[in-house]
Amino acid sequence: GVTVVDRASVLVTHLSELVRRHAPDLLSRQDVAALVDAVRRENPALGAEIGDGGVSLTEVHRVMRDLLAERVAVRDLRRILEAVTARARDTKSHEALVEAARVALGPAITASATGPDGRLATLTLEPLLEQSLLESVRAADADTFLAVEPAVLEGILDGTGSALSAAESAGHRAVIVCAAALRPALRRLVAPGRGDLKVLSYAELTGSANVINVGVIRRAPVPTTE
Repeated sequence: GVTVVDRASVLVTHLSELVRRHAPDLLSRQDVAALVDAVRRENPALGAEIGDGGVSLTEVHRVMRDLLAERVAVRDLRRILEAVTARARDTKSHEALVEAARVALGPAITASATGPDGRLATLTLEPLLEQSLLESVRAADADTFLAVEPAVLEGILDGTGSALSAAESAGHRAVIVCAAALRPALRRLVAPGRGDLKVLSYAELTGSANVINVGVIRRAPVPTTE
């Protein structure tokens, strides 16, 4: 009943994890240029929208790095470029371009978050909390953030931790799902220090996903000091 794992397998697994963790740093601008050139040869019209007068190669590089930072596969570059160039006609916001790419890659993102049992275990925000956070989203430079009091942020973090712990105790490796406009800011708040925690938007979920809700994130009360 004991599984024996040889040292070579352990080493390969460790190296694979290191590559995944540092993938954004390993992807060079030259790598992206070569990949885009390959797309140009297959789809000249799409390739023409990258570079002069379109989305810069630097921006494509940034988008791909941000996707990799959240463990999103970038193999389907054609789909990424189609989404980014289409969204760029309306906005130059880097965050908006990343989110557009994520929605286009929704089926792959959903599949990667699905458990061995074929189900996607999710945690959602308590509706009133989600609405209040949506109203607090503000833009700063290229990113959005939550303009709320530190005590509120602390309560959200504590509530998130409690919900994740309860889901894990029940045998679920849950992802957080929220409104698309809230996802980037919420992810920046709750994901640091939580390993592979994934934060998805409802727009990324596919109709074929077998979604089960395993908990609700509520703002935990913060003790007051007398």
